[in-house]
Amino acid sequence: MESVLLAAAGERGAAAVREILLQYGMSDIAVVTSGTEARRRMVDRPFDLLIVSAPLADEYGDCLAADVAEGNDTQCILLVRENAEELSYQLERSGVFVLEKPFHRAVFLNVLKMANASYHKIRRLYQEKNRLNEKLNGMKIVNRAKCLLIGQLYYTEEEAHRYIEKIAMDERRSKVSVALEIIEKYR
Repeated sequence: MESVLLAAAGERGAAAVREILLQYGMSDIAVVTSGTEARRRMVDRPFDLLIVSAPLADEYGDCLAADVAEGNDTQCILLVRENAEELSYQLERSGVFVLEKPFHRAVFLNVLKMANASYHKIRRLYQEKNRLNEKLNGMKIVNRAKCLLIGQLYYTEEEAHRYIEKIAMDERRSKVSVALEIIEKYR
């Protein structure tokens, strides 16, 4: 995680959290005082981590944390003075880490490390999902080209498959690029 949005109404609390973040190695830290401002900043640019020190100037902050955590891969930590157990239970399915104030620096660092680990795991899953989607789209294109070869040139499925593979190997191209060429030609 590199970029952090810190939403805190009080300057003293924000400064303390900011100091811990700087010591943890995070330097790209933006500070806001309200939920509205935090939402606006999240639209303008993505952040890897949102830390909400409740209550904010215009709302408590639990809805902000839940909305952000459910909407994208941003990790969220909610710092609350009361009802931490209840809020934790309500927000855990959204992926929000809830920490009760006041807290020890070591506890906050542990939550920060868990959020960081979770962030990296989610990023890997997104990358794997994108890779699989690309592969699936490629298979769809190749199958569409095979169907055209079967329909236009009366190839069997096996012959169409072999034809696409042979051209791809002979010309050192991907099967998808060969398939796209076939689709253009026989459309």
